[in-house]
Amino acid sequence: MPRVAQYQAVQFKGFDSGLNKQVDSSRLELNELPEALNIRLGKRGEVILRSGYSRYDSTLTTDSSFIFPWREFGGDDHLIVVDLAGAVWKDDLDGVFANSGFNVGAINTLASFGVGMASADKKAYISSKKIPNVTAYVGFAWTAVAAIPKGKALHHRHDRLFSIGTDANPSRLFFSDFLDPEVFQPASFIDFDPDDGFEINASTVFGDDLILFKDNAIWKLSGRTPASFATYRIDNLRGCVAPRGIAQLRGQLMFMDRDTGIWAFDGASLELISQPINDYILANQNYDLGWQASMYAGDDRLYVSIPWFDGSRHSFVYFADTGAWSEYDTGFAGSAFYLKERYLGLVGAAGVYQADPLSTVVPPSGTPLEAKFRTPWVRVGGPGIKARIRRVEMLIRASVSVTVTLNMYRDYDEETVYIARTFQGGPIPYAATSFDERVIALDGFGDRLHAIQFEFVTSDAPFALNEMAIFYTGGLDVRGER
Repeated sequence: MPRVAQYQAVQFKGFDSGLNKQVDSSRLELNELPEALNIRLGKRGEVILRSGYSRYDSTLTTDSSFIFPWREFGGDDHLIVVDLAGAVWKDDLDGVFANSGFNVGAINTLASFGVGMASADKKAYISSKKIPNVTAYVGFAWTAVAAIPKGKALHHRHDRLFSIGTDANPSRLFFSDFLDPEVFQPASFIDFDPDDGFEINASTVFGDDLILFKDNAIWKLSGRTPASFATYRIDNLRGCVAPRGIAQLRGQLMFMDRDTGIWAFDGASLELISQPINDYILANQNYDLGWQASMYAGDDRLYVSIPWFDGSRHSFVYFADTGAWSEYDTGFAGSAFYLKERYLGLVGAAGVYQADPLSTVVPPSGTPLEAKFRTPWVRVGGPGIKARIRRVEMLIRASVSVTVTLNMYRDYDEETVYIARTFQGGPIPYAATSFDERVIALDGFGDRLHAIQFEFVTSDAPFALNEMAIFYTGGLDVRGER
């Protein structure tokens, strides 16, 4: 009596490990993805189309070279950005930018730019190595404050204003008198290893401490008064060259080290969180423009924008709940940076954009988002055995009809689509009503194969994919087939 192969199944029960670029996709776990573009990952590992963007500002010019977003400041009640001509624009978080009438000089001569809020006098201070004086901003008036050192970064901490990294002393931190941010004594400064050949690049207040980053060193300043100030070198191997390449998420300080990856610091130890994508970003980033990397932490995610070797920027998203990564396409023709939860772009951006849960397009062209992901390679049957795929099932959750393309690759060929199936939302194969879950079933894939990989592509409407199941038969007799 002939042996008959039994139906077998491989089930993807979620993709909670997210994007993994470290190993060949044939060696990934079933919950890892070799490609994950424009998708969010839920707590159960479900794949969800990310939201698009809508235009935020209503008054800034749409000139293709109007903005230099890296030079930005987010206060409690306003944003300040500097355009390519050096003009300073102010926004009261109402979507309307107004030219403040102050100019810091053309960006190509602006070697540094820092801002800080001082609660003592309710002023915002703007600093640069290239302007005559630090300037205080109150309402719509600017006042020069010659006593404040012109540092590349300003911070307000424990009722003192700190200015960091001047032209003459790039490794020096200056601090003001208590409750008087506009008074700096001649001896009120601390040097951080000025003979190591590197300047302070980035800094932030973290808990009670001030954290300072050099190229290959991380320093901490603790204490509330000059008498209690103490400096500690946290690390002498890692650092950060990007002033905007730091953010805080869930009580941890995240930073981009150009040479080793993306790290999390909890106040005591360092953890590399970019391990799954580390080889990918280290091999493809533009090292000369590493200072332009930027981060934003929000909605329990870390957004990282990295200059790429081809002149573009690649954005990656870290999901704090699962530790998974995804890659986002900003849609900008040129570079893009994070300004709080908003995107600003360089040439071609034509405006300031913000994430919009009701949008499914990317700026500035309004092109629909294309989301895609690939499963790992799945070995069907066993060594030397080919199998026929009989059925694929997926659960789709959508508020409107969804157009889905499913590409199947076979036998470790990741370039040639073996079979493609496109499903148009509506009565065939299903009518997706509001928040309805439906099953997509594919039957009869034909020729037998050794390994299979699926690519899921949509550019239509929000969706969520929870599970995939592959049913197949082995390589023995099945109704006379061989």
